[in-house]
Amino acid sequence: MKFFVDKSNPTPLQTQLKEQIKILLLMGRLREGDILPSIRELEEQLGIGRSIIWAAYRDLEKVGILKLKRGRGVLVNRGYENSRENQAQIHRCERLSNKFIREIQRNGFVLSSFVRYLSNRVMEVEAKQSPFGVVEDSHTLSEDYARQISKCWNVRTVSILLDDLIRDDAILTRVNKLITSYYCFDMVKKIAQSREVPVFPVSADWSQEMLDELKALPEGSKVLLLFRKEDQLRYGELFINDLRETLSDCALEFSSASMSSEEELKDLVSSGMYQRIYVGNRIWDSLSEELKRLPTVSHPTLTINRDDLEDIRVKAGVIV
Repeated sequence: MKFFVDKSNPTPLQTQLKEQIKILLLMGRLREGDILPSIRELEEQLGIGRSIIWAAYRDLEKVGILKLKRGRGVLVNRGYENSRENQAQIHRCERLSNKFIREIQRNGFVLSSFVRYLSNRVMEVEAKQSPFGVVEDSHTLSEDYARQISKCWNVRTVSILLDDLIRDDAILTRVNKLITSYYCFDMVKKIAQSREVPVFPVSADWSQEMLDELKALPEGSKVLLLFRKEDQLRYGELFINDLRETLSDCALEFSSASMSSEEELKDLVSSGMYQRIYVGNRIWDSLSEELKRLPTVSHPTLTINRDDLEDIRVKAGVIV
């Protein structure tokens, strides 16, 4: 399998390589279980540093596309579904690309030069109106989700606080489409309808980092989840039950409670009763840096479900 990079292109070489792999997956030329060239093979083929290739492979592994296996090389972990929607999108892209190329050549421009110009113009446009906005009821969560989507799709994604959107729906003039959790979906959709902005719901899973952190605790450790009072009533017990089920093979004691002041958290930390205290993201947004730095205090971290992202990718207008 042949890959290529354009060293005169301002797009980072790492990004060029990742995009080629994703396009090959999109078009069905790479499928689950296929083996990609080793880092050494690509280093010789492309004439670029192995650190660049390693970083590209690692980025794609983090989003679930590739799997780096010792002794077996680099495997395609999950390819894009070759659905009718995907195929229709590819055909539309082909038609637009061919029309674009013919028009540029007819006007006497060098294609690669015009593409660089166009790339700069696109960045200017998207700086004013982002392709995607992520709406959540916590700054911490919306910013984290926005980073995940930006990395997965390689498109500009901004975070939006739900309370800000409720106060001022003019925020919607600065984004083309919205993504939100199922928990906030109904409210976000209702607001977005007035501006005819599409909204896509996604689910999430506990991050692997958080699960690994919990699995590393000694047997019998006590873990407390702290929420605002209203959040504790809404979903405190649901979160606790889900963690118990997810980590059923770990001998940990989970509980939840509400918190109304930082003094309460300080007292809980001082008591030494809990080996880990997770503060809800809405509390974490305004928590003092002093408390955030305490080794036993953290906040729940979530990873957007990759199947959900792939399900909405074509509908949201993302090619790769």
